[in-house]
Amino acid sequence: PELIVGAQYLGGTLLALAGGLFVRQSGRFVQGYSLILLIPAFIFVTYQNFGNAPIWVLLLPALYFGLRPDEEKRNGAGWDLRDAIGFVGAAAVALSIPHLTNIVMTGLRHVGATGETVSIDFGANPVLRDVRVSELRAFDITAIQTLAAPGALFGKVSEFMDKEQTARVISEPVAFMGLDLPQCNLTNGLVAATAVLAKELETLLAPLFVTDIVAQHWIFADVPRLQGSAPWNYGSLSGIENAEYVVVPTCARSDEYRKTILEKIENTSGFRLSLTHDTPHFRAYSIAWDEDEGN
Repeated sequence: PELIVGAQYLGGTLLALAGGLFVRQSGRFVQGYSLILLIPAFIFVTYQNFGNAPIWVLLLPALYFGLRPDEEKRNGAGWDLRDAIGFVGAAAVALSIPHLTNIVMTGLRHVGATGETVSIDFGANPVLRDVRVSELRAFDITAIQTLAAPGALFGKVSEFMDKEQTARVISEPVAFMGLDLPQCNLTNGLVAATAVLAKELETLLAPLFVTDIVAQHWIFADVPRLQGSAPWNYGSLSGIENAEYVVVPTCARSDEYRKTILEKIENTSGFRLSLTHDTPHFRAYSIAWDEDEGN
């Protein structure tokens, strides 16, 4: 719902809906209904886009100005649809300016950037040697960690709350296979953190299913690329059928998606997991498929 009616997104949602309705009323039924049907796709793109910026709003002005009727047409309310579509297009231009400015200025800022940079995979892959990232962004690893959880640094804060407040505020730690996981989200230094984990995962010498939104460890080290998976995982088990290990990072890029993936694994039948590696950075579970047990 936040990506539909949130303060940052409501304007785009309303403009997309209004523009589609006005285009349909102008006699372009196919185009109007198509625009309306595309709204869920626009929202899904926002959901997948890093930072959740509604970049799709940039498309609306071109679509609306291109679909304005050539002559005056009015709807049942007496509105001139040529002007109405034009107003919606102009409003879309206004909403697009911050995103367009950011896209244009990003390249200029990169050209004029000062300071030291490193290749995004630290030289592991020659193909990526020209993809650079600042040293601070690469090496300064920071995370958000819940300190009010039971057993955490400020766990005793629960002494100041009643049961209802505790239930609302203090979330229970995520547990998997009987072991608790810290509530930890990486916020910076994802490149270095992923590289460190990837180097350690090399020792497993097998395809891995990583329970996090980031699944690009094969870029940074000699880790077999998991067939059927994608570089980003938004909570699915795609590719797990080709994995020999399930890897649970101690501090994930997204604690929310890690929890979702782990819940799906626990609710999926057909295989058994056995803890084989328990390190400060990850836990690895070997996968024994039921069909293999009978062979």
